[in-house]
Amino acid sequence: MDFIQQHSDDGKIKIRVSTITAYRLSNDGVNAEVLLSDGNWIRTATSLSKLEAMLM
Repeated sequence: MDFIQQHSDDGKIKIRVSTITAYRLSNDGVNAEVLLSDGNWIRTATSLSKLEAMLM
């Protein structure tokens, strides 16, 4: 599954697509963290259960 990040720097929207290689529960006990193909862990705004349902 691909993970798409969007952010704006100086009014320019940048989109980065990475492949999710692993996932885990974040330290808040609710949301998921995903390990991207570039080696970075990113916390999502998605609960772990919703992420697992999307991956099934």
